Amino acid sequence: MSVSKLVRFFDNQHITVSNTTVSSTASGYPFSNAIDTIRSKLWRPTSNSWSLEWDFGFPAPISFVGIAGKLGDIFTISEDSTITIKAENIAASWTSPALEETITPSDFGAFKQLDNSTGGYRYWRLDVSDTSNPVRNEVGYIYLGDHTQIEERDINRGYAMRQIDPSIIARSIDGTEYAEERQSYKTFTGLGLGYMTGSDRRAIEQTFYEFGITRPLFVSLDPALQRSTYDWELTRLVKFASEPQLTNFSNDVFSMAFELKEVI
Repeated sequence: MSVSKLVRFFDNQHITVSNTTVSSTASGYPFSNAIDTIRSKLWRPTSNSWSLEWDFGFPAPISFVGIAGKLGDIFTISEDSTITIKAENIAASWTSPALEETITPSDFGAFKQLDNSTGGYRYWRLDVSDTSNPVRNEVGYIYLGDHTQIEERDINRGYAMRQIDPSIIARSIDGTEYAEERQSYKTFTGLGLGYMTGSDRRAIEQTFYEFGITRPLFVSLDPALQRSTYDWELTRLVKFASEPQLTNFSNDVFSMAFELKEVI
């Protein structure tokens, strides 16, 4: 599958509690936690062999599957697991589905870009088999949906990626240090799009209007892996760290600067 190299904002979540059939749920860890805005609220199945099914009611043009765990913990779905996403327009036809793709997990999550150029599928299923893993699978956020993609310009080179440690260190009179440890997270600053077309500008403005600085979304700064080696390096669950700043150059031509921070 050929993937555009231009930045993608995965901002059209199709999953709801009502359209999801869950194979199992551990007490105190409901599936609603997996689509909540708080990443540290977890969904936990009762075993490490589980599935999720969705009926969207129409052929949904899904372009991305993203699964994230609790930030700071190693992703609990192991690299020895088998993760499969399937899709079909005929209900409960999973033996030979129209679409079937394998997802490879890492320590940071499991992500898969899908080709939605030929249309979509009504029924979707995610299967996970991780039975040799002694650690119980837990999901902090799951996404199944499509994206907003910038059509004319890529992110400018020279942006900064930084690991932030917000821990607080205090010193006593004799110089002894005491630390209150807090969860670290990544930030992406200096992100810029130059000489944007009006349609691209309005697309990002609409995404920010819907998500603001409070709601999480997956963003892929390098979907075609031209600047990075692994998909998890520049595909992260983030929030806008501040409002995008626009600079006008001529009639309906702007540049845009914005920042992202990883969701805790």
